[in-house]
Amino acid sequence: RSSNAFLLVRLLMSTRIEKYRPTNCRLRMHLGLVIPKVGCRIRCPQCRFWEEGKVVIFDDSFEHEVWQDAQSYRLIFIVDVWHPELTPQQRLTLPAI
Repeated sequence: RSSNAFLLVRLLMSTRIEKYRPTNCRLRMHLGLVIPKVGCRIRCPQCRFWEEGKVVIFDDSFEHEVWQDAQSYRLIFIVDVWHPELTPQQRLTLPAI
């Protein structure tokens, strides 16, 4: 089974995504498309900042949260891929990501 989960996410100003840690079966990649200069960050587990045209990759099983305090929106492209430590057999037993 291949990984094919992707989505476009736009966060408006003054938005926060509270702490969460949904699964340990994937890695999550964020490609910055429209990123405000200040006020926009992710903690996973340490704080990181998006940059336009660059990718942030993190293990979704670690607690993480997002702040969007900028005066404009943030737009990222998210791609989920199977965690590299999963075997092909394990991937077959899991729901699609």
